[in-house]
Amino acid sequence: MAEDAVNLEFADARRIELLEHLDRLSNGQLFSPELWAFLWLGDIEKLHDWVAEAENNAQVTFVYLEAMIKQSNIVQTWMQRATSLADSVASTATLPTSSQTLPSTPPSDGRSRSKEAAELCRERDEMKCVITQSGPPTEAVHIFPFAMRHLQSPISMQNFYNPWRVLRLFWNERRVDSWYQAVADPGTETVQNLLCLAPNTREYHERAYFALRPVRMDKQKQTLVVQFYWLPWINNPSSISLSTRPSIPSSSYSRADRAGHFVKLFNVMGDYKISSGDEITMETADLERLPLPDLALLDLQWILHRVVALSGGAEPVEVPYDENKDIDYYGV
Repeated sequence: MAEDAVNLEFADARRIELLEHLDRLSNGQLFSPELWAFLWLGDIEKLHDWVAEAENNAQVTFVYLEAMIKQSNIVQTWMQRATSLADSVASTATLPTSSQTLPSTPPSDGRSRSKEAAELCRERDEMKCVITQSGPPTEAVHIFPFAMRHLQSPISMQNFYNPWRVLRLFWNERRVDSWYQAVADPGTETVQNLLCLAPNTREYHERAYFALRPVRMDKQKQTLVVQFYWLPWINNPSSISLSTRPSIPSSSYSRADRAGHFVKLFNVMGDYKISSGDEITMETADLERLPLPDLALLDLQWILHRVVALSGGAEPVEVPYDENKDIDYYGV
């Protein structure tokens, strides 16, 4: 079933048991949808750690986790709705640092979008939207948002509420390191961080109307397969019990918002509606110049887009113009 992969974590018996235990330790307290989503999608070993912390001091544990998510603006930043967050992170580097270790790879500057990387992305994807196969106009779109390009700088990494620190609270070091290294050293302006999308498809992806699940890449790194999943608007309350089991009812062929507006996507070559669970294959004939999208970045996108959907952030909003927003000015 199409819903199996998008809800995979929520069917894990051990995870359900741990979240029910956390709920009891909190005496049934209600928490933000963001914390709830992070705990349900986080790694099991990290969830074990937080249960142990809560058994020692539940109040401090829950206050700390809520504060880290709220102060980091991680969900809003991922959705590119936190204006100049990177600048504010960089300006508050005197806050206390976490004891958790951080990779030492120095980030590149990446202050401006790369026209060269965008052109290479379109060359790799043959000027076509990788989702719909439609031709120009198409745009080279970031997987890891351009608006987050400064968060890997040394001064930003010292900030207590840097979003990377929040990710380390819920996912293991190896996994977060793979995400971090994919953007820290090369920066955001690489072909591996870009997808060629049609303008409307780009908007849907940036608003987390759908997510791409990385499935496999061949050993030669010439073929990449991802799965497409619609992420619907979920009518969750503003506060929620940790034991409440999430469900992402992924519609087969469309996505509706709270106002009942529907969107669909069509594969123009096969003349069919794109549905949840559909596999999309990307290929390259030039590994050096035209590498495929990075699996680690797609993995991060797959997780955080679902966090956004569960926490109610995947809705249309009127956002003032912001130069940080991931708009490709080199579209053709």
